[in-house]
Amino acid sequence: GPAAVAANLGSDVPRAFREISRLPGAGQLATVAAAWHVAHRSGTALGSSIAQVADLLREEAETGRLVAVELAAARVTARMICALPVLVLLFAASVGADPWHFLTATPVGIGCLVVGALLDLLGLLWLQRITDAVTR
Repeated sequence: GPAAVAANLGSDVPRAFREISRLPGAGQLATVAAAWHVAHRSGTALGSSIAQVADLLREEAETGRLVAVELAAARVTARMICALPVLVLLFAASVGADPWHFLTATPVGIGCLVVGALLDLLGLLWLQRITDAVTR
């Protein structure tokens, strides 16, 4: 809308694109604004500049999808590792051992349970911090 109005009025179209690019989800329009600005200043064809921008944005989107797939695998692995202690306890109980008594009725067991749960939580938080850093 605002960029079309600017174009119809002969106003600063790249500036309109830059303003729109500040809106959530429209950040890629800053690249379009830069290409428009360069094409306008240099006198080159706008079509080729926009085509290059489109190629760049497609490559960025593909990279984003690849990163998301790789991070999903890491998240699933981390969750599986966090679930393993519970699965081991269930398995031990199924073969006749009583790990629940040790973990809930003895001071050492309670300490192990608390420390283990905290380490599991810290591991998940650490992974979340890493994935947040990667996706920025």
